[in-house]
Amino acid sequence: MEGEANKTKEVESSIQHKLSALPMISPCNICIYKVPPHICQVNKACFLPSIVSIGPIYFKYPSLKSCEDFKLTHLKHFLELHALTSSHRHHQAYNLANYIDIMKHHEENARSYYEHQISLSSNEFIEMMMVDAAFIICYFICNSDCGIEFSNRNNPMHQKITWMVKITHDLFLEENQIPFFVLEDLYNLSFGAAYPHISFKDLTLRFIQNSEILEGYPRDNLHGSFAYNARKASNIKHLVDFLRVSYLPSNLRTHQYIINKEEVRFCPSAKELKAAGIKFICSSEKNSLLDIRYCKGKLRIPTLKIQDETEAFIRNLVFFEQCQHFSNSYFIDYAIFLNDLIGSAEDVQILVQNGIIENFLGSHEEVALMLNRITKNIMLLRPNFYYSGICGDMNKYVSIKWNRWKAILRRDYFNHPWSIISVVYLVFLLILTILQVFTGFHHN
Repeated sequence: MEGEANKTKEVESSIQHKLSALPMISPCNICIYKVPPHICQVNKACFLPSIVSIGPIYFKYPSLKSCEDFKLTHLKHFLELHALTSSHRHHQAYNLANYIDIMKHHEENARSYYEHQISLSSNEFIEMMMVDAAFIICYFICNSDCGIEFSNRNNPMHQKITWMVKITHDLFLEENQIPFFVLEDLYNLSFGAAYPHISFKDLTLRFIQNSEILEGYPRDNLHGSFAYNARKASNIKHLVDFLRVSYLPSNLRTHQYIINKEEVRFCPSAKELKAAGIKFICSSEKNSLLDIRYCKGKLRIPTLKIQDETEAFIRNLVFFEQCQHFSNSYFIDYAIFLNDLIGSAEDVQILVQNGIIENFLGSHEEVALMLNRITKNIMLLRPNFYYSGICGDMNKYVSIKWNRWKAILRRDYFNHPWSIISVVYLVFLLILTILQVFTGFHHN
């Protein structure tokens, strides 16, 4: 009995030791997550930074060491731009030591944003935040239409233009983030008083527009729902969250979780919809990429430009929602909708022909495979599927046989003026023949 008791104490001691070693993290603040292997393995390149590391997860990552001098060059330019602005506008100037003190004040709160335990020392973490935050702010100023307003004459990127697409890709990866409040506070201290009409949210919006991330918006949409969503949002967590908020649809759910008692219906393929006579219309409204509408046989979808980085942007938004907004997801639902709508190269071709997809990726087959890959190993809260109503209405339309017959008639007999004339002529002859037969029978 004594031996058994000792064994119990040993196991208890082992478990207690492991529990005490767990990091003290506030669950309510966590919003920067590590991508688990089963998600990452589908397409690892979508989650890994290729040029620049941001935040602690890839800090000192061997393949990204060369970016440190690049980030320091931006930090130097940031300090020079702030000094120049303060001098011209007669505002308070901050030096590097002042900024470091501010980062020290933010350290504890910033650490609580990360899901995993951070092994960096206090000095390393503060230096990382200072360099990365200054880099992002300077990069946004230099690569948006704000550069002129900021009297920016030098761009550290002027000899590295080919890097820009990859750097933009790196800045919007879920694992490659620092808290948004750090960026916003540093910007406000440095440039807020001198440029009160340009908030950090405005600067970020202009950068996103200039970079054509998930392009589907008119370039002048800084006053549409895209900008409105971001400007009114409070407590934005990081840049991936900012991107998500910016692209939310015009009509949000009234509740985060709705028990839908009706059967949840998903979208038929583009080929099936076309066969049933549903018309695809490229939405010209200056609304969100996610604003898909259906009414009386017409499906309106905003244009999505498919490029090399599109998969990475959508996958990181989907993964962030999976972790942070599972019961109130929009990008997961959008990805599921596209996955069901597009199952083959033929489906892609239909959408390309109607201006809904702009394919800069390669073959239509590649686009179909890419969009189907995004939803692999991703969960959806089925009763809360955002497009359930639209899909239900389209399934009802497809199930009516008369709609299919009308589509066949339009496609095979009324798709050309001469075809219409021929059908009318044949109908006319048929009527005459019937009348002649009837007249002859009546005469006899």
